[in-house]
Amino acid sequence: MAQIMKLRNLLVPVTLLILMVFSCGKDDDATTNTEPEIAAQSFNVKENLSDTDPIGTVKATDGDGDKLTFSITTNDNNLFAISDNGILTLTSGKSLDYATATSHTIIVSVSDGTDSAKATMTINVTEVAAANQAPIIATQEFEVAEDLESNLYIDTVIASDPDGDILTFAIVTNDNDLFELTSEGDLRLADGKSLDYETATSHQITVRASDGTDSAEAIITIKVSNVVDAPLAKEVTSFVLTFETTEANEIVIIGTDGGLVYDYTIDWGDGTVETITTGVSPSHEFTSPGTHTIAINGKFPRIIMSQSPSAAKLMSIEQWGAIEWESFALAFQSCQNMMYNATDVPDLSLVMDLTAMFYNATSFNGNLSNWDVSTIKKMRNMFAYASSFNGDISDWKVDNVETMFGMFAYATEFNQDLGGWNIGNVQEMNSMLDASGLSPENYAKTIIGWAGQENVPSNITFGMDLMGHCDVEAFEAQTFLENEKGWTFDGQDNSC
Repeated sequence: MAQIMKLRNLLVPVTLLILMVFSCGKDDDATTNTEPEIAAQSFNVKENLSDTDPIGTVKATDGDGDKLTFSITTNDNNLFAISDNGILTLTSGKSLDYATATSHTIIVSVSDGTDSAKATMTINVTEVAAANQAPIIATQEFEVAEDLESNLYIDTVIASDPDGDILTFAIVTNDNDLFELTSEGDLRLADGKSLDYETATSHQITVRASDGTDSAEAIITIKVSNVVDAPLAKEVTSFVLTFETTEANEIVIIGTDGGLVYDYTIDWGDGTVETITTGVSPSHEFTSPGTHTIAINGKFPRIIMSQSPSAAKLMSIEQWGAIEWESFALAFQSCQNMMYNATDVPDLSLVMDLTAMFYNATSFNGNLSNWDVSTIKKMRNMFAYASSFNGDISDWKVDNVETMFGMFAYATEFNQDLGGWNIGNVQEMNSMLDASGLSPENYAKTIIGWAGQENVPSNITFGMDLMGHCDVEAFEAQTFLENEKGWTFDGQDNSC
């Protein structure tokens, strides 16, 4: 019995030892961690991928089923970002460009909290074809003579394509089928067609340029230049004008002075030529509407369109010729559509009066810089209300002029320095610059220039309503004219 008890006492510690050893071995097996597994992967994305769109999800596994977290250990210019759960995106504000790089590689690390693993990720970039861009075509203008023969080349319509595509051209809207256009853009007068300046001075067509996908349109203007139909208009000695009629059988009247002697030939431009020896205003009925070139040669001392109902029909002065003019008073008053195309100058050697010559000729803006006005005494209202005129006449020799009353009144575009004019004989300047376009700078220069002349006239009322300056030297010049020469500055506004 004692031996049994002794054996039992011996077995208990041994059993406990075995249990402890077994227990410890089991705990050691439970704490051994399995490393995550991640393999190299690739993703394909378009180059226009947004930084808010996912590229893809990086895949990894863990043998212990542990939660995995992802991070980028090696980036490519900081282009990419990855969330904890492996969603790969572009970094905010970043973008891809196929032309710069067709692929990018980064290294991604995955961790289970104890161990980690790494793998290379390749992001392949695919090109996105650019959207087609429409051709670009602008309005264009060509000019041809009215005697152009049919089928002859006019010009080439120009257009461009941002993508460099080949363009084809076509007329969308024609003008009485007058024109033809090749697919390459060469514009021609259509077969059997002709142009006539007297019928139409310009034509408009709409042209389309196409790249095969998109197209664009523009208006092309073909201006028709006049080939003089009036033989007399070809003479350099002729006075040449153009008039426009808008209806059939419309009459044009050219105003003259019944108190002067006339002896001239007039070519009306439609085959009618007359010789006239009286001061009665010549008139002519035009069968067809259009622009008519009229030429006058001989003794024609004065034209007075202010007295003619055809003033608004006068479209241009083309040539002065060799006419010995005797007066231009009221010559082109209220010819509101008249343009100035003459390159020669009128003979003013017998002229003393230019009163209201261009009064209210609102379209007129001719180059008169080389006119010899040395014989002129009257320039009263010469450019009044000629609201487009701004010719440089600063070198005019006005030594004999006595009146400049209202000369530039309401000529709202006129802005020239007149300080070089010799005004020694001027007696009237009332309303001369009223509401004109003279700037404070040119107004100041004008006053300074006049005050510095030796023969400044006295007791002048100088009209400059709504005009003014802020120039110290000009104020001194004005004070001199007021105090020493008795000038009155009427209507001046010096608010600076």
